[in-house]
Amino acid sequence: MIIVEIGKAVSAGNYNGEEMNWDLRADKSTWEKWVTKPPGMMGLGMAYTSKKLQFLVGDYGAMLKDPRMAGPFMKSFAAMGKA
Repeated sequence: MIIVEIGKAVSAGNYNGEEMNWDLRADKSTWEKWVTKPPGMMGLGMAYTSKKLQFLVGDYGAMLKDPRMAGPFMKSFAAMGKA
């Protein structure tokens, strides 16, 4: 789980029942692949349509239609690999 406040990641760790605005699910091998090579917009779309990536909370379609949200969302995948 990653907590973001005013555009900055302020903490990360295991999920302990906190309320979430977004809940993205993928299997471990998919996350490991994305940490080493972040997906592009097309790869993310393919993962979503093939159900390799699922949004349990949050609206993927609305996020991609709003450029203010889509860019930072894509950058978050690149940030995961820099830990």
